[in-house]
Amino acid sequence: FLILSAIILINLLFRLGVEQRGRNIGLVTAVGFAPNQVRSLFLREGVIVVVSGALVGLAAAVGYASLMVYGLKTWWIGAIGTKYLFVSVGPVSLLAGFFISVLVAVGAAWWGLRVMRAISARDLLAGVTEQPLTSEGRQSRGRKATRLGTVCVVVAALLVIGAVTGLIPSSEAFSGFSWQVVAFFLVGTATLTASLAFLSAWLDTNRESAVGKGTVFDSRRLSVRNAARHRQRSVLSTGLIASASFVIVAIAAAQRNPAVESPQKESGNGGYLLVAESSQPVLYDLNTEDGRNQLNFNVDESSPNAQLLSDMSVMSFRVKPGEDASCLNLYQTRLPTILGVPQSLIERSGFKFADTKGDNPWTLLNETGPNGEIPVLGDMNTLMYSLHKGIGKTISVPDEDHPDYVLQIAGMFDGSVFQGVLLMSEENFRKLYPEVAGYEYFLVAVPPERTATLTATRETAKALSDLLETQLADKGFDAEPVAERLARFLAVQNTYLSTFQTLGGLGLLLGTIGLATVMLRNVLERRSELALLRAVGFRNVKLAWLVLWENALLLTWGLVAGAISALLAMLPHLLSTGADVPWGQGGLILGGVFVVGMTSSLLAVAQAVRTPILSTLRSE
Repeated sequence: FLILSAIILINLLFRLGVEQRGRNIGLVTAVGFAPNQVRSLFLREGVIVVVSGALVGLAAAVGYASLMVYGLKTWWIGAIGTKYLFVSVGPVSLLAGFFISVLVAVGAAWWGLRVMRAISARDLLAGVTEQPLTSEGRQSRGRKATRLGTVCVVVAALLVIGAVTGLIPSSEAFSGFSWQVVAFFLVGTATLTASLAFLSAWLDTNRESAVGKGTVFDSRRLSVRNAARHRQRSVLSTGLIASASFVIVAIAAAQRNPAVESPQKESGNGGYLLVAESSQPVLYDLNTEDGRNQLNFNVDESSPNAQLLSDMSVMSFRVKPGEDASCLNLYQTRLPTILGVPQSLIERSGFKFADTKGDNPWTLLNETGPNGEIPVLGDMNTLMYSLHKGIGKTISVPDEDHPDYVLQIAGMFDGSVFQGVLLMSEENFRKLYPEVAGYEYFLVAVPPERTATLTATRETAKALSDLLETQLADKGFDAEPVAERLARFLAVQNTYLSTFQTLGGLGLLLGTIGLATVMLRNVLERRSELALLRAVGFRNVKLAWLVLWENALLLTWGLVAGAISALLAMLPHLLSTGADVPWGQGGLILGGVFVVGMTSSLLAVAQAVRTPILSTLRSE
């Protein structure tokens, strides 16, 4: 997105520069220079500017990377858990970035030069920098834009209807995304395209009656006509603002907070309230009164704790300790901790899967590969980002040099509490690790009525965790709400979303600069017009409002269109329980952009009204 924003901005700026020197181009063309020679002349000039900018950009890139790494080691330390992170600057990276940037920028500049190809030397000498359009041609162009916007709206409406009525299934499409999520993202993209198309069509409509006869001067209506004077400039700069707003709002809306989620069977918590680990093996069944007696539970039968123990359901796992492969560990791992899954959980099913086929993917653990591979399940984040493995890939045990057994990835969880571990059936676990006795990993569930509200969920989780930790203190039993563990995992994701939001803010800054540049150029082109208005009695304040309304129209259109389109794209997530959108922060960013954009317009006006009225009119 940043690269695309930079391309549009370079194209816009270079084109504005070429238009400003349209008479020069017409003169060199009239005295005998061929069109190719003229383009080559300006392109070489552009290359000098681009290379200079790329050199400055290399230093800025290293500085930005250093700032990001510093942030990860200080402000966002919870996301990586280590201070041993350093910037690695290599000559290959710098050279690759330099040449790619130069090629892209030169390509954007060349594209900006194409606008002059169809204009004759005579028109260029007369100050014409755009191919003139007749009223019929402008209306035809507006109708095309209207058709495009209408098609996008119809597509978005059909997708929404399909999602609401169930015609678009809620099943997985790819990488944990359901078809409905994909559909709504297309809805957002189509809405964004439609908004820009309708803006283009609106600017191309006939506005001869924008300022009525005999009425008091209306700066707002005249501002709309001024915005339509250079339609492509207005639409491009608005598109930059809208796209940047889309990215920022969508990223902000993607954040989650599992602490407000209730246990649900087909989610990352699998319907469980607590996750617990013990430092010593637990040899007895915590679900039975006899097992609890063997573990010396001391609970008064008439107390509420007795009923709490009776209501709870514990799923116990055998554990083979290994390396931490969760996203909280930056270092590459080979073999993570392995859990032995009891058959009762395989039959119960639950949890959310990604890219895994079957009504009950847990049953894949009971199958065996053609060459005796042992099937395992793992969380998508663990497999893809820590182990660099996908479905069908294998892991040798104990290592690649001495493979006694081969594990094969049979499926992936999506955002589950099992991040950092691999799961295999208890039967296969006993074959691999017969020496492991007892259970050291536990998932605890309670009846739904105990988690009907968020308050009840938190109170039940605290009471049950305190009770189990007290009764099993000799086993080193440590329990915590599943939501809190998921929140720690998601802290990494939310942190990186914040860094992406910073990059989106940089793109929004580019869009604001582009719009400010366009406004300054528009004002400079209309200096004689503004001087005439001043000569017949209009005050500077009135002229300022004339320009501000024009800028406010384009700026507000871009911000609102981008924000609404992003919210539509993220609607399935926003309607989910764990959505945690920083509305205040997002509103502050968009509001700040509006203020900066309007301030830049004031500077453009100040530049225009400094010029003397008489000399400006004489030069016309």
